[in-house]
Amino acid sequence: ARNGTEIVLQDALEEVLTAAVCDWAGVPLDTRDLPERSRMLSHLFEHAASVDLRQLVARLSRQRADRWAAAMVDDVRASRNAPLAGSALATVANWRDPGGALLPPHVAAVELLNILRPFVAISTFLTFVAHALATHPKEREMLRADPDAALCFVQEVRRTYPFFPLLVARARKPARWRDHAIPAGRLVALDLWGTNRDPAAWDDPHSFRPARFAGWDGDPYTLVPQGGGDHSMGHRCPGEWVTQDVMVAGTRSLLDLVRWDALPSQDLSLNMRNLPALPRSRMRLVLQGKGPGT
Repeated sequence: ARNGTEIVLQDALEEVLTAAVCDWAGVPLDTRDLPERSRMLSHLFEHAASVDLRQLVARLSRQRADRWAAAMVDDVRASRNAPLAGSALATVANWRDPGGALLPPHVAAVELLNILRPFVAISTFLTFVAHALATHPKEREMLRADPDAALCFVQEVRRTYPFFPLLVARARKPARWRDHAIPAGRLVALDLWGTNRDPAAWDDPHSFRPARFAGWDGDPYTLVPQGGGDHSMGHRCPGEWVTQDVMVAGTRSLLDLVRWDALPSQDLSLNMRNLPALPRSRMRLVLQGKGPGT
């Protein structure tokens, strides 16, 4: 983008991350198809929890995505496409169970989408990063003075910004949690929003204070934006480290590439009726560069 270009960050990030993860995964993607594929994948997390027509859009996009992914798996198995050995597409398409059988095409499609979709969803966390940079100018100056503080900043963004407020699961067998008996089949919710703001775990929990993470002990039960507990034992997102790394890199890039002194007039309030609760403006930013075409 050229110096002075105005962008809608959430939309731009969805395309950038779609292109990046498809390239990494060995997924063929013509640049002319990028906008459509980006919208298709983003609908899977932006509209999935809606209770209006957007829910229908999400369902239709999921069907299209399943067909797209299944066709790619079929192309690999029929030798019409030869992705790089070890790539995600090659691994999923050629995976065999202990009996030597390939995954059914629809199962392989789901597994491939489970790699592509979550990476594109990091766009939401990066938009939250931009919102935090826009609304906390003192933190921008601290980050410029100490680039190593970016991880603390990212952790505070993950703690305070609502991607999804809760996770829901159904008990497969009877269980007990503290004094509560949970029968098989009972729906149970994990309150991510409340846990991340629990005053028993966080001092002044509603304040945005990245410095609280300096020397943090990494308690997996108090910071739970992507699930709680141990990654290997429960439903905590295994892509959490990738998310943090991308957010740290994104924080540093946004500091350098955006004219923070010239933010376009916009509604920066978070839409708490939406999941994820993105800024209503989807973050409009003006880019700066070192020269034409930067």
